[in-house]
Amino acid sequence: MTITTSEVPVVSRPIVLCVDDDPALLQAIVRSLGAVDAEIISTSKPHLALEMIGSKNIAVLVSDHEMPDMTGVELATAARRLRPDTVRILLTGRQTFETALQGINECEVFRYINKPFDTKTLRRVVTEALARHSELVAMSTLAARGSRRDLITNALESEFPGLTRVERSSDGAYVARDPAAEELADIGLAALPGIGRSR
Repeated sequence: MTITTSEVPVVSRPIVLCVDDDPALLQAIVRSLGAVDAEIISTSKPHLALEMIGSKNIAVLVSDHEMPDMTGVELATAARRLRPDTVRILLTGRQTFETALQGINECEVFRYINKPFDTKTLRRVVTEALARHSELVAMSTLAARGSRRDLITNALESEFPGLTRVERSSDGAYVARDPAAEELADIGLAALPGIGRSR
């Protein structure tokens, strides 16, 4: 059997989007994530980040919280609406209880990382976020398959009532009904020629 290249599925690397209005800090974040097994893209503009999230399958969003045009929580909240399976990480220099609560309640932030950040911590958290993204995608795929299966089952059941119901005996074995055998049982063996007569 020969497999052509068109039959081999292309697995693309996950995309991590980094957002910070400070170009020097943004460059430091991108450099720190160079060893992570993902495509790293960046922007200093939150509105452009939202366009990217809408057009690309962004696995992880790493965003500064304190930005002039849009806070990190606002960006993460909008990202959640656009692409719920994008895992959101916020970088903050002034993490307060209110900021944390807002991030958890409004946009389900995966992790907060304090600035200045430790490179190893940032890499570890982003790697964990990539694993979480894979879990979310797998769960949504299973849910979609379940919904599709339910639609097909309901369509079959409406066209052929009883088709999808399986009867089981008290010990859990499947009970297969043979309509011809049931009809014969209703008639009785004596009615059959050659059966039920004494020799």
